[in-house]
Amino acid sequence: MFSYNTMFSIHGEPAFADRAEQIAYNALPATWASPRGGDMWAHQYLEAINEINAIKASPHVWTHDGDLAETYGLEPNFGCCTANFNQGWPKYASMIVYKLPADGIVVGLWAPASAQLPDATVDIQTDYPFGDSALVTVHSERDASLYLRIPSWANRATVNGAIARNGTMWKGMAKKGTSTFSVEFNPEIRLQEWDGG
Repeated sequence: MFSYNTMFSIHGEPAFADRAEQIAYNALPATWASPRGGDMWAHQYLEAINEINAIKASPHVWTHDGDLAETYGLEPNFGCCTANFNQGWPKYASMIVYKLPADGIVVGLWAPASAQLPDATVDIQTDYPFGDSALVTVHSERDASLYLRIPSWANRATVNGAIARNGTMWKGMAKKGTSTFSVEFNPEIRLQEWDGG
């Protein structure tokens, strides 16, 4: 998740932020989804999509990980996940809003947040991912370009009522003073196929 956010911050490619968001709102909470809830027993050191067994694998194909790396548990291989799990959402939250070098502001991820930049304040009001809209308010000391990431799945998204193309960085202008941007994601039910279905 942190790696995808870092790649987004360097390259500006919305697909990296989309992937970080998928992990933050799906995979990370699912790690805690044991039958008792909230205790990390659904955690695997090495997760494999659609894995058919989670057993002690001897011999195993992993050259640097132990034979318990695909089993479930608090520390099935190394203890680093257990010790570092608490870094996920704080690091995610620290990478929601960015300041561009040339008077630009970027909202790269969607979550309720407030960011104090050198010459602007950005407030994001949303219930996302449980809600389908966001209100971005920018208080700026001067005019600044504003970029809002429109998620790739939001193929009917609008910003202030105008169509915003999905999988892109919507560009607008935050005028000196206060500017407000209303984002409607307008999700549709969709089937997402992986690896050829």
